Amino acid sequence: MKKNIGLLIIALLLCTLLTACGHQHKWNEATCKAPKTCEGCGATEGTVTDHSWKDADCETPKTCVDCGITEGTAPGHNWNDATCQEPQSCTECGATEGAALPHDYSQWGEAKQDSSGKWIFSRSCSYCGDVQTEETDGPGMRWDHGSAGYVEGTTLIVSVFADDVGTAWDFTTEEDCATRDLVLTNLESATTWLNRQIGVYGVEANFIFDWEANPDLYYTYDFEDMYLIRDDVGVNKVQEEYIMNNIPTEKLKEKYQVEDIIYMFYFNTDENSDVSSCAACDIVNKKTETISIFVRNANSNGFDYVSAATLAHEIMHCFGAYDLYYASETIPQEYVDYCKRTASMDIMHSTNRGSTVLHLFTPLSAYYMGLIDSCDEATDWGLGKSTFSD
Repeated sequence: MKKNIGLLIIALLLCTLLTACGHQHKWNEATCKAPKTCEGCGATEGTVTDHSWKDADCETPKTCVDCGITEGTAPGHNWNDATCQEPQSCTECGATEGAALPHDYSQWGEAKQDSSGKWIFSRSCSYCGDVQTEETDGPGMRWDHGSAGYVEGTTLIVSVFADDVGTAWDFTTEEDCATRDLVLTNLESATTWLNRQIGVYGVEANFIFDWEANPDLYYTYDFEDMYLIRDDVGVNKVQEEYIMNNIPTEKLKEKYQVEDIIYMFYFNTDENSDVSSCAACDIVNKKTETISIFVRNANSNGFDYVSAATLAHEIMHCFGAYDLYYASETIPQEYVDYCKRTASMDIMHSTNRGSTVLHLFTPLSAYYMGLIDSCDEATDWGLGKSTFSD
């Protein structure tokens, strides 16, 4: 009996030796992937730990720093609008996108003497307050609308059908092709009307613009991530850079025997746009005239595309004419109110729809465009002087 008990004990010991690892465990600490684990035999003890989460950021979801597993989605950037000092930036992580906007400078206006007696033009940016100054020879005025180049002779008009971050042209569609055709029709009507009105003052003016007859006057361009549906003159700087890098200005001048070129940028805006077409120029060098034409806006009632009168109005800016529907350093509020009260038909106050110009080219515009030396209306109302005045 004792012998049998001894054999049983020996058998139990053998089973223990066969089933046990036979060494001291060396434990790795538990993680969120695996419980506490022996390096040698792989035995485990306990359960996995909780994940060690790193909060989500703009581009990465909530993430475990130990195992890399993610939960949820990245919330995305919270963008601040771009300014003329900084590009669009994220308030959460500081990331930036795009480029800073051009400055939105006021008109230069009237030269003033500084403490040293020098005559200085100055203008400031409405966004950031940056001030630009330029010394001049004496008292006088300087304006942002038009270089006031004299309108006599031939002017070349280069057309650029432009895309930006919010608008685009698709000339595979009948609608956009029809809009482009209408622009050309209205441009012809506008320039024909201008030739006739300027001729009344004994000056011959001509415009070369027909891109169907002259394909080198037609361009398309995508400004990609830039937003250009704005009515500030800073857009002109973006357009100037494009012109400098893409349009052979000097070759065009030589080919067509002209000195003056206007660059018209057409944007395919819809009826929700609240921005009106505008003209601007390189006021320092007086070389580059650009016009931004927004083919539809909130005032178009769903059917009115850019009219011949609007095109004529904007072209006149390039030769010194001023808007009469808002006050400026040249045009006081009293005169703006008078134009509104009397429903002025001056084309610089209002324009009509369609392909025929019905509004008036007045002596006031002729004065500001240098076609006449004086104008009773400018004198009577105390309006600013023409840039052609002595």
